[in-house]
Amino acid sequence: MESLSFVIAKKMEKPPANEGGIRLGSFRADAESGVLALMSPDPAGLKDSIAAFRSLTGIPVQYRVRGKSIQIAAESVRAEASPAESGAEAAASASESPAADGAFGMLLEFAKGLSFRAEDVADVFEFCAGDHSYPFGTLRLLSIDMDRSRTEIGAELVTGGASGGEPDADAADLGEGQGADDGGEPPEDPDREELFAQLLPFLTKYDMGIIKQ
Repeated sequence: MESLSFVIAKKMEKPPANEGGIRLGSFRADAESGVLALMSPDPAGLKDSIAAFRSLTGIPVQYRVRGKSIQIAAESVRAEASPAESGAEAAASASESPAADGAFGMLLEFAKGLSFRAEDVADVFEFCAGDHSYPFGTLRLLSIDMDRSRTEIGAELVTGGASGGEPDADAADLGEGQGADDGGEPPEDPDREELFAQLLPFLTKYDMGIIKQ
């Protein structure tokens, strides 16, 4: 077994009406491009944070202000980019999240330095920005589709080989529509289920689960 593709999912709590501080609108990104939409009672302060981030890291994020909302965008530099752009991309690659590439990683690097009032939002960014190298494989984060109601992260677990042993009992409840064998469907790949079972504790820490594909 070389890799497993699946979706990491989290149900977000409904934000209080008087939620203050920096608030998430949405975050949709993959390696090619992404947009992080934020709301803040201090848009000027958030603009200053963006400018400081670009100066410190060299990551070429752009932004657009609409009232108290700011849309922060990033794109991966194309192969035909100018030498100056290629240099910016090199700086971005050195700074982005170890688990996510390109535009996704660039925006994660910015977002993880912000103080979100909503704990579940902060938890998602803390998880995404972490190092996901495990004894049983390496987790790569490919995309994110996030708003204040739910988060779905496209992921791939890369492993050099299948792990042995008996699957954990919790593995039967890892995904939607993936219940116990009822005799009408072929049994799950035990090596695949064992890997999911080993990964699950690292996700439940953040109240996340797995949707298997």
